[in-house]
Amino acid sequence: MISPIILARDYDTLLRNLNDLFRQLVSTLTGLVNRTVAGSATISGSATSVPVALVPPQPDTNYVVTVGNPIAIAGTPALTTAYATTFSTTGFVIQVAAAPGVGNTYFVSWNLTRLNPIP
Repeated sequence: MISPIILARDYDTLLRNLNDLFRQLVSTLTGLVNRTVAGSATISGSATSVPVALVPPQPDTNYVVTVGNPIAIAGTPALTTAYATTFSTTGFVIQVAAAPGVGNTYFVSWNLTRLNPIP
């Protein structure tokens, strides 16, 4: 017969190992969730840029931002391209190659992806 003391010790070790695995899993999932942030902005009239605030701020600037093609949501602005510049922990700027013009507005989507998970 196996001693109850040995069983209790093995059970305690098993619980500790499961607890450690659970903590690692939660840490990994939290890191993956914190890796991406998405949003959108609008640019109207004679503006060629719009600041984007990151709330909450990022811990560093170790991220990349992809910007979608501007979509006309008001008026009939000419086709243009958009890109992100001026990266900081609190935000970045979306630029368009050409202003939409008076009475026109672009909608621009963006995705921020961290190059490594937030610790």
